[in-house]
Amino acid sequence: MTASDEDTPTAPDVKRLSHGQLMSITFPLFPLWFHTTVLTIVLMPNQVLHFQGTGDRGVGYGITQTVAGVAGVVLGPIIGMLSDRTSTRWGRRRPWIFAGFLVNCGLGVMLSMAPSLLVFSVLMFFDVITFMMCYMNISSLVPDVVPESQSGTASGYMQLFMMAGGFAGSLLGLFAVNLGSAIPGVCVCVRSELITVCLVRAHVVTPTCAPHGHRHAP
Repeated sequence: MTASDEDTPTAPDVKRLSHGQLMSITFPLFPLWFHTTVLTIVLMPNQVLHFQGTGDRGVGYGITQTVAGVAGVVLGPIIGMLSDRTSTRWGRRRPWIFAGFLVNCGLGVMLSMAPSLLVFSVLMFFDVITFMMCYMNISSLVPDVVPESQSGTASGYMQLFMMAGGFAGSLLGLFAVNLGSAIPGVCVCVRSELITVCLVRAHVVTPTCAPHGHRHAP
């Protein structure tokens, strides 16, 4: 598809996507929710307990959650606007998804090795930023490339992968709690995200061209 083809409005349902294509577009939500669940129910409580002890762990947990909330509220809209204005040969969504997952892998490791609550909170701030980079652009990719008649099906796959990622993260959380360590969970999260990075880079997920005549390449 040439640039002129992308700039020419056509009927929104010229080409329907297969279920495999819809799943490949929404699949990155699985490792994203997997990472978030392990971070929330295993890594964060363990680290806060380590830093603050049993007496002040509520305060420490509140601080980290506040930092995460501020990052999401303030920077979420900014990331969305920047994504809409991005123009690269990879499209406007894929660079954000690729970079978000890549940085998120490193942050997962650094969060598990943070030496203090202050460092952990700062890393949490950036972890939320990379989460927003991934989630907002995956969500924006669906209307970019999915025909209107399949938007409900695509939303269903999005929910499927989010719920599956959360469920898998919960199971891994139980395993990590029994081991008394969050490191195995972090390692599995990083591996799943690296696989997703490779798939995005290889065009297996998040295609770069809108197959049905949208104005902008996703």
